[in-house]
Amino acid sequence: MNAIGTTGQEAHEHVAPGAAKRRGNPLMLGLIPALAVGFLVLAIGLIARPPAYVARASFAVDWNEMAAVFGDENAEKVRELVRKGIIAETTALPKSKELSSILDPDGTLSSDQRAALTTKVGDSLHITLTSQTEDKDCFAIQFRTKDATQAKMVVQRVLRGRLSDLNDQAFVLSLAGAARAKSDLDDLSKQQANDRESPDGDTSASEWKQLQAGLSLAKNAVGMFLSPAKMVEDVHVENTVGSHVVRVLFAAVLFGGMAGIAGLGLGKVTIATKTPRSSERAIAPGVPPKLTPTNVPPVIARFEMPKPPILPPPILNR
Repeated sequence: MNAIGTTGQEAHEHVAPGAAKRRGNPLMLGLIPALAVGFLVLAIGLIARPPAYVARASFAVDWNEMAAVFGDENAEKVRELVRKGIIAETTALPKSKELSSILDPDGTLSSDQRAALTTKVGDSLHITLTSQTEDKDCFAIQFRTKDATQAKMVVQRVLRGRLSDLNDQAFVLSLAGAARAKSDLDDLSKQQANDRESPDGDTSASEWKQLQAGLSLAKNAVGMFLSPAKMVEDVHVENTVGSHVVRVLFAAVLFGGMAGIAGLGLGKVTIATKTPRSSERAIAPGVPPKLTPTNVPPVIARFEMPKPPILPPPILNR
């Protein structure tokens, strides 16, 4: 008896040749988005490249040298308002009408040319308050353009014009402070004279106020010859092309790497969800399926009929 059937252990699994390729390569799923995002960041960074040159300078206003009237509360309030006004006026200079007179102090340009120049420069000019203490305000000037000479010229004119204007204001304030201190001093002198004539008069308070008014008068008289607004850092021009390229490359590598990691993780998840189970694998055409105990055909026994024995021929008697 010979068995003509086969068992599941004797069968071999055959997968279609294109099934593995259709699953995708996880490394390519991460490399493709990384390259795409990296090149996109590079393109945006090179297209949106800022002007090549930037000019910078800085200056400060020393309020120890500004006008002050000691012992006068109203004068102190006015001094604080003036300080806030100077800060607001300075930081808003790029968008103010005063900028045109600073850029064209001699008035050689026509009104249209001055307006166009002011608009162009104002869009790239920035004046910021970098630090502030009780006695000092520090400002920074920055201007970007494609021409190094123009960048330096603009910042120089803005720096000189602003320093000149602030020192002119300081002179006027010192003059007004001296006049206010002189007025206070005269009033205190009259009051002190009246107190001396009175038998119960106390001149100690008026003497202290008179001393404060005298010091204020001296301070403001000296302040008229001082320059509270001073240059801290002279104009210097920098080429920013190299630093911009480095920043763009860093951003391209960073965002490209993030996109690659995300694509790699997503690709692995997608492949894992789409990979067929062992019972659902693709079968190549013409290859018999793997036989399992549920689909093994029955074993069929084959029997052969026994052959009759060969007998000698009969012997006939003659």
